[in-house]
Amino acid sequence: MNVHTRRVAVCGLTVGVLALGVAAILAAIADDIFLAAELIVLAAILDGFDGTLARLLRAESRFGERLDTYVDVVAFGLAPAVASYAALWADYGWWGGAAAFLIVLSGVLRFSRGCSYPSRPGRHVFRGLPIPVSATWIAVTLLVMEKDLLEVIAIDRGAALVVSWVIAFGLLVLQVSNVRYLKPSRRHLRTAMLVALALMAVTGYPLTVFCLGTAASLFVYVVGGLVRHHERVLEVEDEEEVPLAR
Repeated sequence: MNVHTRRVAVCGLTVGVLALGVAAILAAIADDIFLAAELIVLAAILDGFDGTLARLLRAESRFGERLDTYVDVVAFGLAPAVASYAALWADYGWWGGAAAFLIVLSGVLRFSRGCSYPSRPGRHVFRGLPIPVSATWIAVTLLVMEKDLLEVIAIDRGAALVVSWVIAFGLLVLQVSNVRYLKPSRRHLRTAMLVALALMAVTGYPLTVFCLGTAASLFVYVVGGLVRHHERVLEVEDEEEVPLAR
């Protein structure tokens, strides 16, 4: 397989993410919020493979990077904005429109200001929180809302959803921050998927386990990045306070 063919294959996977994002928007417009949320989650899962596939096939290109950026704005910026607006914010008039607009704006600003640092050995470093994280969090919140999954684990629905949306908008702020996030390793992703599948099979509540497991994984990832950022800031401050040798 020549380089051109390999690059077409990788870009085809990226276009598949775009198709899922557009399908999610159409599902939300048709008031099928559950399907829209599912498609956003599926797009986020698929998005995790295009960069890996490009590196495995040695098919990385500037065109592919630009395409991935535009696709992410649609699939993880516009799609969750439309889905959340249709499910919740439409009842709040202009305030609801502003909430949906902020979701899109955060994604656009993230990519406009640049979102990558030079890679560490074997690990890619993102500038700001990767946009699929906030999109997945919003999609999981919509899944919980649509199926009343909080009743299964006896948690107050109103309070939990308020907290979830507060976190969601906090994630939008992190997208345009200077906090550095490492791309999750394939080993960590594989372990998380196997644990989730096992729990889904054992408990008998696959959707509830999936939502809780995904939310917990995202929360750990976000907090881990903040902790590393704080430690890095302290290290820089310590270095600046070291007196110069005479």
